[in-house]
Amino acid sequence: MISNEDEANKIREQLDNTRMIAGLISVEGPGLSVTLNDSKQAKEVEGDVSSYIVHEQDLRKVVNELFASGAEAISVNGERMIASSSIRCVGPTILVNSIKKAPPFEILAIGDPDTLLAGLEMPGGVLETLRLWNIQISTKKMDHIVIPGFIGTLNTDRLTILNP
Repeated sequence: MISNEDEANKIREQLDNTRMIAGLISVEGPGLSVTLNDSKQAKEVEGDVSSYIVHEQDLRKVVNELFASGAEAISVNGERMIASSSIRCVGPTILVNSIKKAPPFEILAIGDPDTLLAGLEMPGGVLETLRLWNIQISTKKMDHIVIPGFIGTLNTDRLTILNP
C-alpha cells in the first residue's frame, strides 16, 4: 500500500521532471559551448557591413542545428531556449526571449559533445557558411555545463486541456 507521503513524493518527482522538460528549471550535464562574434573585417569594410556580422538567423540556425543534433537544453547568452522562445533582430541588437543581447553570443548546449559538434561541422553546414564571412567561431566540448531555467512569461491564454 502506498502512503500519502510516497504518493506526494511521486507527484513532486513527476512535476520536477515536467518542469525540467519544459525548460523551467536549471539543468546541468556535458555538452558544447559555441561562441559567435562579428568578423574583424566588419570594422574595416566601408559601407554595408551586414555580411560580416552575426544576425538573428545565424543564431537560429546554430540553435536549430544543435536541437536537431540531440541537444537536450540550450541557452543563448544565458537565456534558456524553450518551445516558445524567439530570436529576433531589433536594430543593432538581437532579442533573445525579448531580452537585448549583443555579440559575442555564447550558446551552451547540453548533450553528447561529439554529436553536437559533428552536427554543426558537417560539410555545407551552418558553421562552414559563417566562416565564409569570417565570423569568429569558437567551439569547446565541456564536461559540465549549467543552463538556467527559463525566466519570463508563458502565454497560455488560448490553451485548453484535453482528456483531463
